[in-house]
Amino acid sequence: MRFTSWAKVNSGFFAEFAYEIVWRFVDFVNLKMSSNRITCLGCDVQKKKNDKFYNVVQNYNSVVQINALRSGANRRKKVLTLINSVTNESKLCESCYKKSTYKEVHVPQNNSPDDSYFRSAPLSHHQCIFRCSSPSSLISVSVQLRYRLLLDYKFFTKSGSRMCNLESHYQPNLWSLVKQITDCVPQDKHEDILSLIYELHKQQPSKSDTAFFDNDNITSDRVDEKSFKSWTGFSKTQFEEVLQYAPNSKPVHVAVFLSKLRTGMSNCLIGNIFGVSASSVANYISIARNDLQNYLVPLFINTFSRDTLVSHTTPTARTLFQMPPDSACIIFDGTYRYMQKSSNFSAQRDFYSCHKKQALHKSMIGVTTDGLVAFVFGPYGATWNDSSILNDCFTRYPRDLSSLQSGDFMIMDRGFADILPTLQNPPHSFNSFTPTLRSDGQLTTTEANDSRFVTKIRFIIEQTFGKFKKRFKYFFQPAHNGALEHDFTLMQIGFALMNLNHNPVLTDVDYPEVADRMVARRNVPNLLKTLVLDSNLTRRRLVFRPLDSTEHAIEQMFPQLTFDQLYQISLGSYQLSNCLSYMAEHVSTNGGIFEVAFFDPPDRSSTPAIQYHQFGISVVQPLLIKCKMQSRFRNSVCHYQFVLADRSLQGVDSIVGYYCNCNSGSRTVGTCSHIMTVIWWLSFAHSQTFHLPNLALSQFAVTSN
Repeated sequence: MRFTSWAKVNSGFFAEFAYEIVWRFVDFVNLKMSSNRITCLGCDVQKKKNDKFYNVVQNYNSVVQINALRSGANRRKKVLTLINSVTNESKLCESCYKKSTYKEVHVPQNNSPDDSYFRSAPLSHHQCIFRCSSPSSLISVSVQLRYRLLLDYKFFTKSGSRMCNLESHYQPNLWSLVKQITDCVPQDKHEDILSLIYELHKQQPSKSDTAFFDNDNITSDRVDEKSFKSWTGFSKTQFEEVLQYAPNSKPVHVAVFLSKLRTGMSNCLIGNIFGVSASSVANYISIARNDLQNYLVPLFINTFSRDTLVSHTTPTARTLFQMPPDSACIIFDGTYRYMQKSSNFSAQRDFYSCHKKQALHKSMIGVTTDGLVAFVFGPYGATWNDSSILNDCFTRYPRDLSSLQSGDFMIMDRGFADILPTLQNPPHSFNSFTPTLRSDGQLTTTEANDSRFVTKIRFIIEQTFGKFKKRFKYFFQPAHNGALEHDFTLMQIGFALMNLNHNPVLTDVDYPEVADRMVARRNVPNLLKTLVLDSNLTRRRLVFRPLDSTEHAIEQMFPQLTFDQLYQISLGSYQLSNCLSYMAEHVSTNGGIFEVAFFDPPDRSSTPAIQYHQFGISVVQPLLIKCKMQSRFRNSVCHYQFVLADRSLQGVDSIVGYYCNCNSGSRTVGTCSHIMTVIWWLSFAHSQTFHLPNLALSQFAVTSN
């Protein structure tokens, strides 16, 4: 019982003692064996002392050879670390020595270059720079290859060196060939290598040398005038004028900034044009933007004097609205700029437009009647309409709008109907006009004529927006959220640049009598409309007979007019510009014939001949034309046109009256596009040759009929 207890107490002591005895014996055996063996530095294998060993010379060549051997051993045994130096006790076994002597070391293709020292190619012209055992078809080493070998692999080749013309010598990774060369370049020759690097670097074209623009002289002859204007949007003379408003910027900064606005390309692409990096482009844009914002915008946006605004009011606007000579006229309209969707939920709600189904921000623009951008206010959220924005502008920017006085004229679109009472009453007392908005049917003749007076002037601001986006394509793209902070500033700079080279837009230059003719016809009633509605001619078909579409028959039936006379009837160019498109669709739906009919009731018809004098219409040889045209906007809607001509008269007087049942077809100040198309074809275009607008587009879709 006592022995058992003693054994349990001392069992741990016996275990530790046995463990110590075993490990002492293992260490003794290892020491005995290692004393009789030598470890090879090349393969890291212990071999007997009786085997043949070789000493290793301490130089760069030896380090390279040993590392090559240790790399070759990786495939057979374990991973060996590369060495940095060789000691006096270092030995090589006979096998490793032979491999190093006969250069039978095979280096894996995916080894990374060892740039710890420079290697030197053979200087003989009869030997390949990679010391191939059997050189064939030796060729001179190109300057580009010498440059690449020196910089990427620290492999020095002198001028005149030669290499084998083999495919393996042109492979992307040349390290497998370079590593075979073990001749190192002495330290005292490193200056020659640096000189070669400098010479080779000078021979390589720099990024600025391959650039399209000369950054040191932007307006040099390196870029012709047409190309310069295509990239910057300005001629060289105009560019020099822009530079005067950027005193802290270099010409290249302004050129990069203008190219960004002009093209809307990425900074990387613009950097390739100017030979700079994308980050440099961003810096240049920032410098030029700050300069133009501080020196250009304050002179050309929101700061024009009243005399300037009065001087930019066109004679046409003064004639149409009977303006006093000291009054100004401003056309206001809101514009928008698409932007990226944000993960900021409150910003999403503020800038998402339910009408456009996209995120955007708005600005309020004020333009004179000759196209000068006088006011630019904003930005505003998408939930603000035009009336609320303009009302806020008068509250928020009273100093900028102080150049406007009571009695001045304001032209706006239908979106400003809610603010008209505010503008027309004190304290503003402006003469404000918008096109008539009617949702219950066709405009009356008076409403249509008044709307025509407004649209005759208001188109200028739409034209200004079109020129702005055409000139600066940067604003065609949605604004990036990262650059949204400066987006409105860029818009102000863009409008200021347009004002800097402003060319007044004057309408009806070749027809100065148009404005007086519009005023004279403002209160003329549409008598033909009364005739058509009372006689219910839109529903009667049997009393109209198709007009012969041959050229001779049309000339015999309908009075012939010149283009100038057509302009006197339309009182504008917009309706004439639409004629070709309306005619193309009308012809395509009627078998290639411009189908019209003239009033000629048969003898047995219940509809008697029209007594024109009963409707106050004076005509000697009446010709009443009826036509049906498809609506431009809706497939389910068609419009009827009626034109009354007097064949006894010539010129403009031969067109006695006209009426169309479209929204503005009852006006007498000019005509709608439908009426103008009928008159244009019958009196002028039937004998002309025209190129119809892109008829193939009608058959583009697979569902096209």
